[in-house]
Amino acid sequence: MVDAGISAQAAIGGFEQAFGSKPRSLCISIFGKLASSGGGSCFVDGEGVKTDTGTAFSSTVAYGAGSVVLPAVASGRIAGEWVVGTGEDDDTLDIFMAHGDFAARDGSAGAYLAAGTGAVPGTLNVTSINGGTVSFLLSCPHEDSDDLANGDGFKITLWAYARGGV
Repeated sequence: MVDAGISAQAAIGGFEQAFGSKPRSLCISIFGKLASSGGGSCFVDGEGVKTDTGTAFSSTVAYGAGSVVLPAVASGRIAGEWVVGTGEDDDTLDIFMAHGDFAARDGSAGAYLAAGTGAVPGTLNVTSINGGTVSFLLSCPHEDSDDLANGDGFKITLWAYARGGV
């Protein structure tokens, strides 16, 4: 059988994703409450120390590291970012694939806690990847006017696969 170069590619979960590299799997899983006005962010350093910013924004990190920025809700959507590494243009980290999941809960019911507590599934669409930065769009596309709003509870899990050092 002729080798078409596939044996030289690195494999993640049985799928060849990146030529000539040893991809790293990165993840962050957070839950909490969106800022009541304006945006909010959660920063987790390499030691696991978390810092939140934003008006009444709160989060808990289940695991992972990086900075998740969640600007104010606009038209029922949030255009957020997850930054892994230094966030500088000189990052040696090269994310080549990312995905995630998202759920929300009406802000009047409190922060997102667990399934079965009034949480509704949402969508997390990766819109771009640039070095160590993953940009994404969050929404809750329900027909019964369950649009995402400031102060809602949330749960976000993001995964990325990268070449280079972290």
